[in-house]
Amino acid sequence: MERNEILRKTAHLCAPLFALAYFIPEDLGIISRDVLVIIPWSVFVFVEIYRIRSGKEFPGLRSYESKRPSAAFQMCTAFLIMILFFPVEYAFPLLLGFGVTDPLIGILRKEGSKMYPAVPLLVYFLTVSIPLSLFFGASFRIVVISLLVAISAISAESYRNRIVDDDFLMLFVPLMVLWILDSIV
Repeated sequence: MERNEILRKTAHLCAPLFALAYFIPEDLGIISRDVLVIIPWSVFVFVEIYRIRSGKEFPGLRSYESKRPSAAFQMCTAFLIMILFFPVEYAFPLLLGFGVTDPLIGILRKEGSKMYPAVPLLVYFLTVSIPLSLFFGASFRIVVISLLVAISAISAESYRNRIVDDDFLMLFVPLMVLWILDSIV
């Protein structure tokens, strides 16, 4: 595995650590948690603009990201949406599923494995259903929601698009599915 690939997979595996932002108190007196998470994201916006305009290569990026917002930026944007508008009970399971499953998908695809998409679907389902069961209680409802969220995540990851990266889609699409299903199922 090349250095840039190791860096990307490590970043994915660290995605669940973003949920630590939920431990920041909502009101810190002079600044709110929301502002505190928007500030680094805003800095990232300027770094992305600089990177794209200057044409400089940054570690871990793929060549097709040279003229568009990076997968890392898009992942952080999805996380920002999570923390600003959704509870940790939604964010943590999805970050865990994403962090474990996306690198697994990359490895299976690279090897041309016939275990794709079945194994990533199962792994995502398990990594999402366990914390959802802990947060909301184990039930058939959580199994159904977890299965549909897993299907949406793996489907979103396989969608190829020149504008929106699968790192954004694999977080945002299941988030929307979870949010909708939690209110109707």
